[in-house]
Amino acid sequence: NRLMARVTSVQFQGAFTRLGLCPAGDGGPALECDLAATALADLEIEEGAELPVALTPGALRAFVMAPAGA
Repeated sequence: NRLMARVTSVQFQGAFTRLGLCPAGDGGPALECDLAATALADLEIEEGAELPVALTPGALRAFVMAPAGA
């Protein structure tokens, strides 16, 4: 449940920051990750950075995306 991902976007949302992630290598599905704003300040993450991601089962949430043009 670990992978390397490239940061494709950083969106500041007040109390948290949403990261857009693209898994490195195999071109898997895009991911979004919400981090507490204080955690992001300590990590110095920016677009284009590659970082390890651990997918902890109890912390995952999956949402269905609407089809394009819907």
